[in-house]
Amino acid sequence: MIPEPIFKIEGAVQHYDWGGHHFIPSLMGIANERQQPFAESWYGGHSMHPSLLVDKQGRKWPLSELIKNNPVAYLGDSTEKQFPFLLKLLDVKNMLSIQAHPNKTQAQKGFSKENELHIPFNASNRNYKDANHKPEMMVALSDFWLLHGFKNESDLMATLRSHTELDEFVQHFQAGGYQQLLHYLMNLPMVAVEDILKPILPRLPRVDKNHYGYWMNNTSSSLRRHLPARGHVTQLPLWTKYRADGQQR
Repeated sequence: MIPEPIFKIEGAVQHYDWGGHHFIPSLMGIANERQQPFAESWYGGHSMHPSLLVDKQGRKWPLSELIKNNPVAYLGDSTEKQFPFLLKLLDVKNMLSIQAHPNKTQAQKGFSKENELHIPFNASNRNYKDANHKPEMMVALSDFWLLHGFKNESDLMATLRSHTELDEFVQHFQAGGYQQLLHYLMNLPMVAVEDILKPILPRLPRVDKNHYGYWMNNTSSSLRRHLPARGHVTQLPLWTKYRADGQQR
């Protein structure tokens, strides 16, 4: 086991398709000879993707193993059972998925239920990899735009009413609020999504990054070989937010 009190750490790299090819490899001092996307580098004791600790001789151990063998020494008495903290370094080259995180109670129930159903952790229909909620803080290392949180009712209604093609969206929002609207959006047939978006996209701004229209058109360009996805229309009820270098969310 590594005796040093301070360790060199190597992140666990995730090669998601939306990642860049240069920033993370450059930071880690490695060559990306295969030109893989380096989307995320994880620093923590995640059970499936732990960071590696490196000693002076170049030997490596998973951080999770070090903690497991001596949790009190490395985490302290108050958190020795579990310290659910994970630092992620992201290089976002292309648009990525919208995420909805559970609260603590939902996470505990969902994790227990999926364990009872014996759903494998790597299964595509596995939603809960652990029993933790996911409070997050993001610090921008460069200019960054993100979709975060729902527009208030008046702003969302104004967005929907600005396009006659979205009249049914207005009806669902008036009838059942955000929940019914999102349920309707996520269950729209792909053909219906295409019919709705075809006349709308050309009318939307293509320059202003603070306007949802820019990002809907950007999504359309990145998916130009495919039918319009539901991800286009789910951008409508969300706020577009800008974070400059060093700003937190």
